[in-house]
Amino acid sequence: MFPASMAPKREPATPLRNVATRRARPAIPVADILGGVPSFAHFEAVALARSQKCKLVSAKKGLSDCQSIAKSNGLPKSDIIKIKDI
Repeated sequence: MFPASMAPKREPATPLRNVATRRARPAIPVADILGGVPSFAHFEAVALARSQKCKLVSAKKGLSDCQSIAKSNGLPKSDIIKIKDI
């Protein structure tokens, strides 16, 4: 029929033990692989606080994400403060 180079490619058969392992293992979130990419909400919070000329108050993971966003964009560190500092 078709030459070998034009034939549709078929996936190799997967042994049942591999299928069971894949189903049992949870998927790894992309953020874990990339080292934790800040969420869009944190970018939005930094931008909104900056545009309204306000201080952004946050805690825990959100605080560290917002501080890393500010640092990477050259924004003043004093624009993002901890809840404890209020």
